Amino acid sequence: MGDLTANFSKHEFSCPCCGVSEVNMDFVAKLQSVRTRLDSPLRLNSTYRCFSHNRDVGGVDDSAHRKGLAADVSVANSSDRMRYLSVFLEEFKRIGIADDFIHVDMDDSKAGQNVIWLYPSKK
Repeated sequence: MGDLTANFSKHEFSCPCCGVSEVNMDFVAKLQSVRTRLDSPLRLNSTYRCFSHNRDVGGVDDSAHRKGLAADVSVANSSDRMRYLSVFLEEFKRIGIADDFIHVDMDDSKAGQNVIWLYPSKK
């Protein structure tokens, strides 16, 4: 069980290089809503990133991950991608789709709202 919500812990929203966590609780609540509705765990690949870690993974300086407003959620296959997207679209206005994850964020400071983008394929 989580210490932030029923299913998420603060550790899941901590930077992997330094352990700092600047999580936005409204964002976590949206993820919890998705998790509850799917009745399935969400594997979070990337959440909060400190400046250094964000640079190391190729993130942009104003990344929503830096603000605790983004997560990359692992998807194993196209069926999971479809199932997750059906709920993400009701909760988030900014969604990025990659081969093996879906990025969701609620960064209202971004010019692009109500958008879906694709990440280049790794293949």
